[in-house]
Amino acid sequence: MFKLQALKDWAEDTPAEPMLRATWRFMLRRKYDPYDAQTMAIIRRLPPDAVCVDAGCHRGSMLRPMMRQCPRGRFLGFEPIPELHDKLTRRYANDSRVQLFATALSDQNGQATFHVYDGDDVALSGLKDRSFSEKIVTGRVVTVPTRRLDDIAPGLVVDFIKIDVEGAELLLLTGAKETIRRSRPIIVFEHGLGGADFYGSTPDAIFNLFSEVGMTVSLLADFLADRAPQTLNSFCHQYYARINYYFVAHPVKS
Repeated sequence: MFKLQALKDWAEDTPAEPMLRATWRFMLRRKYDPYDAQTMAIIRRLPPDAVCVDAGCHRGSMLRPMMRQCPRGRFLGFEPIPELHDKLTRRYANDSRVQLFATALSDQNGQATFHVYDGDDVALSGLKDRSFSEKIVTGRVVTVPTRRLDDIAPGLVVDFIKIDVEGAELLLLTGAKETIRRSRPIIVFEHGLGGADFYGSTPDAIFNLFSEVGMTVSLLADFLADRAPQTLNSFCHQYYARINYYFVAHPVKS
């Protein structure tokens, strides 16, 4: 297993990564994730000079395909977990296309406590403590800066945003409304029970925010197949019935 991990680490910034990712999943008997594949398919539609935002960059698993697809692009990555941010900073220290922030995107500028969980639970880290009744999780609390995307990139036109912030997506979107209104980017985002409800967020609030800035919401597969977007009622049903957890926001077609 150690040799496979070493091979996976080596392949992260090469064209071999997708094949090694599949091999890694097979060896660990991990379930195939259609959301990852669909997000990759959306990324492959980006122009070579796209400006991309990765909110919840984690280990860079989506940042890397963005960079491969957009060799003349610009990339803003946000990762508040200190050790993950440090690793990304070392990896891309000499790449002028990449700007990394040890910051949690939110609806206001300041500081906040951030709950970092250990081991396999690290992906559940976030601004809110997650109270798990089914298992015990361990971790620590750190203080991180919070920033509005509208203030970090005033006037910047963004082509693509990926949001995986464990329920804090409404806070992030509220602080990015002017950027979204101005840019009308493609936005892949996670939104589901077990995350958003810790923040008091609801699907109608998400849907209405996008409507205010001329955007609508689709399932990833529907967007790729050019099918009709979600209505408010169908989006709420997806959320409350736990049918899908990842969606794509995009400009309303005229």
